[in-house]
Amino acid sequence: MTTPVTAVAHDPAPDTPHNATPWLLGVSHLAVNAEEPFHYKAWRYLTTELAATPGRLEAMVRTLIACAIVTIVSMALEIPLLSLSMFVVFMVNQENFAKARSTAIGLAVAASLGIGLIILVLRYTMDDTLIRMLLCAALVFGCAYIMRESKLG
Repeated sequence: MTTPVTAVAHDPAPDTPHNATPWLLGVSHLAVNAEEPFHYKAWRYLTTELAATPGRLEAMVRTLIACAIVTIVSMALEIPLLSLSMFVVFMVNQENFAKARSTAIGLAVAASLGIGLIILVLRYTMDDTLIRMLLCAALVFGCAYIMRESKLG
């Protein structure tokens, strides 16, 4: 009869960095006591990560108000895909104000150019579905390439 193998926590030495011995998929600070059940460790981790920090309440209220405004406007104007509008809110509402401002300006310029290019594609290919699909695919590929490779994206 064999005895079951149990996991043993590897506590890092006091002079080693915090992430020197990854345990539990890279979360070494959860491995305090090997006898403690995992859900206690997970609860402790969540409570430390979600604890109140300076500026967290203001950021949450700012995001909540922006999401409420976008939801009301999108529902009033019957805009489809509300989830994309919320994605834009979360992308623009970042911690770094300068980065958020540049993201908002870049997003407005990119959306305007994208809508203009789509209108041009539709204007000249309204009757031919194959050419329209090919041009739209090329447009998406080109925009994704520019977003990935240029310093603007």
